[in-house]
Amino acid sequence: MALTKDPIFEEWWPLGQALTLVRAPIRQVAKAMKAEGKRAFHSEGIVYDYDWVCRNSIDDLFRSVEKFTYGSTMEYALPTKGGWTVIWNNSSLCTKENLAYRLTTFQKVETLSFYSTDRNSTQLAGTCFEHFSPTQKEEVIARNVYCCNQGSRWHFEQYGVPLPEEDIEQLAVKRKRDRLNEATLMALLERLGVHPWKEDTYDFGKKCFCMTHRKQYLACEAKNFEKVRARALGEAPPSAEDQELLEPPDYLRGYCGTPGPTSPAQLLKDGNWCGHGEKMFWVYDIVTDKKELFTVRLPEPDAVPVVEVSANSGDLTITIYDGRLHPANVFFDSKRPPVLQAPVTCLKCSSNVFRVAVGFEVPADAESANDTSWFSLALKCEACGSAQIAYQDETA
Repeated sequence: MALTKDPIFEEWWPLGQALTLVRAPIRQVAKAMKAEGKRAFHSEGIVYDYDWVCRNSIDDLFRSVEKFTYGSTMEYALPTKGGWTVIWNNSSLCTKENLAYRLTTFQKVETLSFYSTDRNSTQLAGTCFEHFSPTQKEEVIARNVYCCNQGSRWHFEQYGVPLPEEDIEQLAVKRKRDRLNEATLMALLERLGVHPWKEDTYDFGKKCFCMTHRKQYLACEAKNFEKVRARALGEAPPSAEDQELLEPPDYLRGYCGTPGPTSPAQLLKDGNWCGHGEKMFWVYDIVTDKKELFTVRLPEPDAVPVVEVSANSGDLTITIYDGRLHPANVFFDSKRPPVLQAPVTCLKCSSNVFRVAVGFEVPADAESANDTSWFSLALKCEACGSAQIAYQDETA
């Protein structure tokens, strides 16, 4: 453990298990973060406050943050003694976000982001990193390596041209989980000139840059560190009340039924679709006033994750999934309107009339029925009887 990280990162685990690195001085990074915040979110009406603050240590930094939120509301840029700046945010999920890609694409800086934990944490154990180099156009040169536990087995993937600093032989060892882990990732980063889990990497003699979202989160959407740690340990969060959640998600109440033996929900009942390996999940048939047959419309790629169904009789349309209403979703509280595809058609017979079932994965520390971590949609064609899982979304 000592070779991989300083004790302070273990004391505050899982904070720091996901970071973004920018190969540029902190002043340049702060300028890029400001520009990207305005470029990416001006249409959303999102407003940020900017500040330069003194933090004396990693302990001082983490201790200064009282609220950890779904969809980070605070980004810290930390100066180092080398050529990199480290960016950490207050996401309660402690996972990678897409800031690195956006900074490289639009602000033309080299970035690397990673998520790494050798034990199950806010997600299953695993290590992955993405490295982006800018080009003159709105495209990047990307290198991506993924080595993570998927519940029953480990999965390894890699894309792009390896960096000169990578250990190619290590990435080819027989045991997948040994190809990339905490130790091998930190060894790679050291060869790149930075070790973000060593406190002497940082230059706390300089001020840190802080970018804060003005949005005020509800109490149920913000967690303290103890609840973040409890989630990582797979424990129930400390709570004054011990009560079951009132399911399903609130916008679906009145439209859910108990799955029958011929329902497409049979594809969901084993829970293998749950992307984070949580033990709790909810599965329902979609029914409305005894109507069970629907046409289905899925979101366009990169649009807000919204799924609508219309009763086959044509007199009712409802939303059966809306990522904007789930606190853990990256689109939470977005004002973007949905952009939907044409109705889904059966892969076998081209009919567009289906029976519909939905599944929601529920994390152990969920505090409301909308506090879910994965969504899955199952359809069964009314014409030919073929069934499929037609759409999934990582809510958290």
